Amino acid sequence: MSGQHLFAEFPPVSKAEWLDKIKADLKGRPVEELFWRLSEELVVDPFAHPEDRRHAADQPVTDLRHWWIGAAAATGPALASLVGELREGGVRSLRLVVGARAHLPEAAEVLARRWPDLPHLVLDLPEGATADWPEGLAFAKKPDWVAGPAAEGMARVLRVSGTDPVATVAQALQHGHEALARLVEGQGLPANDAHERLVFRFEVGPEYFLEIARLRAFALLWGHVLEGWQATPRKPVVEVHFAASAYGDDPYH
Repeated sequence: MSGQHLFAEFPPVSKAEWLDKIKADLKGRPVEELFWRLSEELVVDPFAHPEDRRHAADQPVTDLRHWWIGAAAATGPALASLVGELREGGVRSLRLVVGARAHLPEAAEVLARRWPDLPHLVLDLPEGATADWPEGLAFAKKPDWVAGPAAEGMARVLRVSGTDPVATVAQALQHGHEALARLVEGQGLPANDAHERLVFRFEVGPEYFLEIARLRAFALLWGHVLEGWQATPRKPVVEVHFAASAYGDDPYH
């Protein structure tokens, strides 16, 4: 395929044309047999198409050329220097990926000292941290940090490991419910505000339609969780990354 665009041989088709092709391949079997039936009341159609998003609001386009991607700091002074450069460069949202629990106090001290008015912070904790680390950690114990807007906007990344559809959706719902409980009951936040602080990270495999169905099912069921907390049902913020086993040399897989 040298000199050719990878998708040149796949011209866009309408959803109606796509479904007609699927029906032909099924040779008389109803398309509904491929739907994911979570319960008698909840059925997920896995055939998502751009036409389904015609009425969705356009996503804002952001110029990311001036953002640092994957910048790392191994020591407190290095982090302080990096934070200073990011702040002077106009960054307004920071994602702090913490490698170990022991690194948190120093990181909190640096951020509280060098960037007390940070508008938004995403706190990304290592595996195993969600179960036994208190919400906010060392950040919440610093008066000058709690008083700043960053404390109000701090988000929490909830990892969902594995690729089993049912188990991972259940795991994500459980993690989210527990995080809401800590924020609402433990910190007194309104449920709607607590929802805004959660980011779910899913590991996905190569089964395209199954992964679409899984993520759509989670979004639907998460709305029910929010209703249970008397919050407005909204779509969750979800990040995805490929499982290591999903990588290969086939450009079409």
